[in-house]
Amino acid sequence: MKQLRMLGALAFGLYLMGCAGNGTVAGGGGGGTFDIVGSPKVEMIYSTGFFPNPGLPIFGDPLNIRTGEQVQFQLVGYKANGDRVVIPADTWRSDDSTNSFGVLSANTGIYNASTRQSPTEQVVIARWHDQDFSAFYSVRPRAVRIIGSVLNHVTGLPLANITLYFYDVSGNFLGPAQTAFDGSFHAAMPSTVARFQIVNDSLPNNLLRLMLHEDTASVTPVFPDYLNNRNASGTPIPVSVDESGMVYRATGVGNSCLPLISSSAYINTDYYLAKPILVIPNGDVDGFGNPADPNTLAVGCSVP
Repeated sequence: MKQLRMLGALAFGLYLMGCAGNGTVAGGGGGGTFDIVGSPKVEMIYSTGFFPNPGLPIFGDPLNIRTGEQVQFQLVGYKANGDRVVIPADTWRSDDSTNSFGVLSANTGIYNASTRQSPTEQVVIARWHDQDFSAFYSVRPRAVRIIGSVLNHVTGLPLANITLYFYDVSGNFLGPAQTAFDGSFHAAMPSTVARFQIVNDSLPNNLLRLMLHEDTASVTPVFPDYLNNRNASGTPIPVSVDESGMVYRATGVGNSCLPLISSSAYINTDYYLAKPILVIPNGDVDGFGNPADPNTLAVGCSVP
């Protein structure tokens, strides 16, 4: 199953490369200049009034739209300094041509999810300057939403485009989630969710599979401060990380992936991880001064 999911992710990446082109985009429609490094990409934000806590980051995961939610797809690019720039797409369309799982505005990219779950991933496409830029999206049931953040242990900066897999206590795969550019993730999961794994191939090359996290993470109805890790212009900012209660998830020498929150079922609501997930760069050391060893990777809590 893991190999199939990774092959699917590879195919997804190749598909997006084929649609989006490559190179540096400088200049945009309407007389604007974007000075974007690399190709634009499709991202998602929550619409005003459709997220329970307005103070949270509004950036969402297209693969974790919940039934009945209103979101907005955006075509965005990034400048060399990391600033996020929204590009006005010419048109929007979806391969859900019958609107079975929601209705997409061709002009604004606003998407109103229906009450019907999508059994497979759909594709949303932004047309801009005679090019298509696409992303997969899914409409999932309104059960449990796990909200957290993935940060660089040394810099305190959020890590974007990190993929996480979620499982129940028996190891059954429940679904993926991906961090937004501010490092936050919003995973819409069944009430049996209990564990997660980071997909190693989604980590930058300078980061190890080792990571820090609490043994049994607590949850809180009040969102932690580390989720507000962006400034007014949307640029990620460093976060001061409290490491109390955290341990290295070492390798398979009897150290399995411990529960994400607990092994019991949850009610239909949002749960916030009390601590961020910390990824360890090469050369980092633990609390005892021991260097992070790339030969002792967190096999129990990561997917090769």
